[in-house]
Amino acid sequence: MKTANHSKRRRVKRLLHGRSGAAVVEFAVVLPIIVLLFMGTLEVGRAVMVRHVLEETARAGCRVAVFENGTKQDVLDIVATAMSNANIKNYTVTIDPDPPENLEAFQAVTVTVSVPYSEVSWLPSSDYMSGQTITGLCVMPAEGDGANDPDSNATPSTKKNKKNKKDDDDDDDDD
Repeated sequence: MKTANHSKRRRVKRLLHGRSGAAVVEFAVVLPIIVLLFMGTLEVGRAVMVRHVLEETARAGCRVAVFENGTKQDVLDIVATAMSNANIKNYTVTIDPDPPENLEAFQAVTVTVSVPYSEVSWLPSSDYMSGQTITGLCVMPAEGDGANDPDSNATPSTKKNKKNKKDDDDDDDDD
């Protein structure tokens, strides 16, 4: 009995020692594939993250542009603040119409923020996204002073936004 257990142990030991070289070869074959998948996931994740930041930045810029008193400089300032907070440089901002002033009620205002992927990549050589530009876009209708639906025959109200109403109240007190 003792001999049978001993020979089983020897066979198992021999099998284990014989497999150690195969495990190293298998690991050497699989490792580059795992590293490639990890780097690709990292690159795509970064691209998705930057696109989200650009979309939110374009949305913030568009919100400012559609206000009754919004100016191009207001849009550029809020975009610059958001991009600085995200540590993204060398971006471009496009506003349509440019400048976003004296807009008709419900006129479409578009703000686009773009950056080359090479400027935001975390990897030194990004073959996955090389030459690509990531863009965030937002389109909103312009607001107006008491504007109604353009298809309606109703007369626009004289209601002003809170900022203007407060300013008007302050002017009345001075009289």
